[in-house]
Amino acid sequence: MCTLAIVRFPEHIIFTSNRDDKPERASFEFTEMQIKGKTIYYPEDGLKKGSWFAFDSRGNAAILLNGALTKHTKQSHHTQSRGSIVLDILSSEKNMAASFEQLPLEHTEPFTLVLLENKILYQAQWDGKSKDFRPLSEEDQWFIWSSATLYDEHARAKRAQRFDNFMRTCLAEPETLFNVLSTYDEDKENGFRIKRDNLIQTLSTSQLVVSKNEASFILQHHSAPDETGIKSIKFAI
Repeated sequence: MCTLAIVRFPEHIIFTSNRDDKPERASFEFTEMQIKGKTIYYPEDGLKKGSWFAFDSRGNAAILLNGALTKHTKQSHHTQSRGSIVLDILSSEKNMAASFEQLPLEHTEPFTLVLLENKILYQAQWDGKSKDFRPLSEEDQWFIWSSATLYDEHARAKRAQRFDNFMRTCLAEPETLFNVLSTYDEDKENGFRIKRDNLIQTLSTSQLVVSKNEASFILQHHSAPDETGIKSIKFAI
């Protein structure tokens, strides 16, 4: 919900995401929900019961980042959980554009959703006043988002440059992408994996790989670094 990197190849797409939050928000339960002829898979937030990363048995996906273009201040009328929107989008019978357009968001904090529908990537944003829904460029092979609520403009630009350097010099396999986002470097304030004075830290790293006929997902819960903190699934689509 705070960092998302996407790398697109002709035969598959790799989504790698970090969830940065307070340690008390670390609990989650990996959940499967049967709805309208498909299965939706997602890690459920133990506190608010929504999710920051969900995908379905047809190979569609929705990944949440807090904030839109700039940092905002939470208002008293912001009572709806952003995590519920991820599930609303994937469980809708409408296409994602129509589903997003019809969502009532007046009581929701700004957010960015990155969506995959029928192998096409989209970005949906709510800035607190208006919605924006657009396809991502077909010409770009990779993308990275950093949440505006945690990373200022300078930090976002620095992270984007670092990821661009990685993509131009390293082999972008799922394992290497996962390792880049899940490993500390010297900058624990604004690196890909963070730990800020025990107030905000990277709680988990998730990765979804979608190809023509199958999808695979892995989540590493960083508070349980052994095999008990790893959830994985693979299925045909």
